Amino acid sequence: HLSEGNVAVIGPMEMHEMRSGENGVLLITIQTSFAMLEYFLSHRISPFFVVDTDISQLMSKEEQQELRSICLDLALSYPGMPEDDAGKCFILQAKLINVLINLLPKAERKSDDSKMTGTRAKTISRILEYVDENFQHKLTLGELAEEENLSLSYLSHAFKDAMGISFQEYLKRKRFENASRLLQSSEMNLLDISIASGFSDVRYMMKAFSEIAGCSPTEYRRSK
Repeated sequence: HLSEGNVAVIGPMEMHEMRSGENGVLLITIQTSFAMLEYFLSHRISPFFVVDTDISQLMSKEEQQELRSICLDLALSYPGMPEDDAGKCFILQAKLINVLINLLPKAERKSDDSKMTGTRAKTISRILEYVDENFQHKLTLGELAEEENLSLSYLSHAFKDAMGISFQEYLKRKRFENASRLLQSSEMNLLDISIASGFSDVRYMMKAFSEIAGCSPTEYRRSK
C-alpha cells in the first residue's frame, strides 16, 4: 500500500498490477533500463533488486527530494522531447539509476543470479515481447521453444523461474488485461472481446475473469 510521497521500485520482468482507492491516484511512472549504462556499470551492479517496502523509508529527506526532483524532471521533459534534449534525458536517467544503485543495497538485494542473467534473460525477454505482440493468436510454449531451439521442459522451467508463474498463466493474464480494457473502453459484445483478446471462446474468458477478478465479464463491466 502506497500513499502520497511514497516511492516503489518494480524490477525487470516482475509481474505487477496497480489499483487505486476510491479517490483515484496520480502516479509519476518512470521506466528505464540498466542496459543503457551497462558499458560503464555491468561489472558492478545487478538490476534484480528485491524491495517489498516503500523505499522512501530508506532515504533521508534530502535524498527523497533529490529522487522526486529527478523523476519530475524526467516526466516533464520526455513527452514531445526534441532530439536536442535527448542528452538531458540520458543524464537524468543516469542520475536516477545512480540513486537506486546507492540506495537499494540497504534493502534486500539479489546477487547476480544465473537464472536471470545473460542468455536466459534475453530469451525470456524475447518471449515476453512476442507474447505482447501476438497474445490475440493461438500460442504454445512448445512452438516458442522450437523457435528458440530449446527443449519444452527447459523453457517451461526457465519461464517460471523468471516470472514466478507458468507460461499459460502469464498468457491468460495478458488476455485478461486486454479483455478488461475493452470492457471498460468499448461497447463490444463478449464474443468479439474474447476473440480480440485471444480466448478460444467466451467460456474461457469467463473462467479467466472468475479466477483473476472474482466476477464475470459482465459484472466487471458494470463495476467500472
